[in-house]
Amino acid sequence: AGRCEDAVKLIRKDNPFPTACAFICEHPCEARCRRNMVDDAVNICGIKHYAVTHALHVAPVANQPSTGKRVAIIGGGPAGMFAAITAARQGRRVLLLERNDRLGRKLLITGKGRCNVTNDCSGQEVLQNIPHNGRFLYSAMTAFPPSETMAFFRQCGCELKTERGNRVFPATDKSQTILDCLTKELRRFHVEVKTDRVQRILTENGVVTGVAGAAGNYASDWVILATGGLSYPATGSTGDGYAMAAELGHTIV
Repeated sequence: AGRCEDAVKLIRKDNPFPTACAFICEHPCEARCRRNMVDDAVNICGIKHYAVTHALHVAPVANQPSTGKRVAIIGGGPAGMFAAITAARQGRRVLLLERNDRLGRKLLITGKGRCNVTNDCSGQEVLQNIPHNGRFLYSAMTAFPPSETMAFFRQCGCELKTERGNRVFPATDKSQTILDCLTKELRRFHVEVKTDRVQRILTENGVVTGVAGAAGNYASDWVILATGGLSYPATGSTGDGYAMAAELGHTIV
């Protein structure tokens, strides 16, 4: 008793994001795993959840040893920045490519400038409110439900508040607070950010080798496409990602 912080450190040996759901590993299988059950009067998942709920202070996740592998991320919106932070935490060398002169342009106007970060509800409740094909998000919502999103920002020093309808906003009521939090983490994990408009994803013998931008080519072992759709062209959401995905043989619906 009284050593919840040490318990969280132990959990983190297998999972860098235990602060809310306390999964024993990063895989979504635990939602269906027998570890969720009471076995010999010991509910492991429940014990872990108790530890992270009652820990007085949980330090931000430390950088993992470098793997030497390179990741190029196309798109500097919230998804691209979060992907960059996650990959860098796992020891990858990350290059974040954004066509605009600054990151997160669309983020700044969300929630009428306040940024509706997430909803304070379970992942299952999110899936139940997806109009079409919510099963597509099952793995994502199981592995990283809204509680994990809230925990991420709080760990980074960003206070949140919940309003009517379980909507979650930064306590400052300013979307800039969320953007500042993300860019601070990018710097902390030494993510390289470049302004360039990526034109295509490079492949060789069916294997991704990098990306081609207007200013040159960038070699990479993996590429994450996070360009968004066509929702707001003035912020850079012009559908570039659709064309790049289609060129690789993906079907766009």
